Amino acid sequence: MDGAPAATAVRALLVWDMPPRPSSRGISLLALIAVVVAIFSAAGAASLWRKAPFSDFSNIQTGAQCLVAGCDPYDSQTLNAEAARRHDAKGEIWQMSPVYPPSALILVLPYEALPWPLAAHLFDLTGGLLAAFCAGLMLWRFRIRLWDPAGIILLALLAGEAVLGALEYGNPALLEAGLAALACFVLLEQRRLAWIGCIALGLALALKPQLALGVVIVLLLRRDTRTAAAKACGIALLLLLVGLLSYRFRLGSFHYLETLHHAFSLSIAPLASSDFTSNFSFDFLNIQTSFATIHHLGRRSINALAWLTTAALAIIATILARRSGALERYPWTMTSLGQMISLLPIYHRGYDRVSALLLIPAAVELARTRRSIAWLYAVGVAFWLTNEKVWTHVLTRLRFQPLNPVIEIAIIIVLLASLLGVTKSGSIRE
Repeated sequence: MDGAPAATAVRALLVWDMPPRPSSRGISLLALIAVVVAIFSAAGAASLWRKAPFSDFSNIQTGAQCLVAGCDPYDSQTLNAEAARRHDAKGEIWQMSPVYPPSALILVLPYEALPWPLAAHLFDLTGGLLAAFCAGLMLWRFRIRLWDPAGIILLALLAGEAVLGALEYGNPALLEAGLAALACFVLLEQRRLAWIGCIALGLALALKPQLALGVVIVLLLRRDTRTAAAKACGIALLLLLVGLLSYRFRLGSFHYLETLHHAFSLSIAPLASSDFTSNFSFDFLNIQTSFATIHHLGRRSINALAWLTTAALAIIATILARRSGALERYPWTMTSLGQMISLLPIYHRGYDRVSALLLIPAAVELARTRRSIAWLYAVGVAFWLTNEKVWTHVLTRLRFQPLNPVIEIAIIIVLLASLLGVTKSGSIRE
């Protein structure tokens, strides 16, 4: 009897009021190919496990272990000492590593006592299974076939470097993508289970907030999802407060916040792991990397241009959404638009593209009324996910040019163009 509520929730997720689309053969074929590609991606990640130190998860797990041991979770020397005390064969945690909020460290506590590297493997498995579950739900709900635009995005996501990178580094981006996708799926498609969406979105915000901000803003602006999104923000703030107070009582003071501020400052220093204006790495995706190629522009000017560009695109999207009623009529298009615009000025790397899981339903939504736009969108997202496989050697042999931020803007323009069509005609049409 204890499992009855959970079983009921799972059954509700699989009950749809949408009539099936004609060919189930294409759906089965896509599912089969997706499984094969996913197995090859997982095998590729497993081959790197002997080399990769799961550096991102190492940082987070050791920070969570500091809550038990009573050490500063943002001091690299303390973190390395704690890992050594536990005899964990982790790579060195350096002082310029990315910084995660206390709420993320609290969420990793279930892995705190697990031995290394078993904890990292299980963390990867958790994120991978949740993302796979969400992809399966989308495939089933939207009846996505192999030759549909959405099918191209799904295969590109599985075949690209994003999933592989997230698994290799043990980055929480994969778990974050699964949580955000599950939240949007429930809140937009199955509102009877809104409590699941609230919890999933709250956990996503607490784990890696910069990847969920755009989604949250769109959901807050929609009438049907505003309350649930607000509750999710409350859950995230509660987890942040729990994290702050837990370390405060364990360490006896808030001194660790000064260490956190210092660690964050180091992480965004020139050529550090989170340098917003660095253009030396093909893996850096924020738009500052493109502006950094303009000669004689300082860091402040680069950041100002990035935020002004983001603000301009956000204003245009808001105007078009209000004129067309797209927030209510085309929620997945708006969710994808909010996600892509919010990523532009914020530090994100190649593995963060696993958030493309959220972009799949928009291709279905666009294909219902304007298939040419849907294909243009799908090709853009697929190229965003896989371009380094084709272009890395060409770009490094010639002169490095940050390509991914340009692709992100192109995707945003395509989505804006679909809304412009609604504004002019009252409905999206070919």
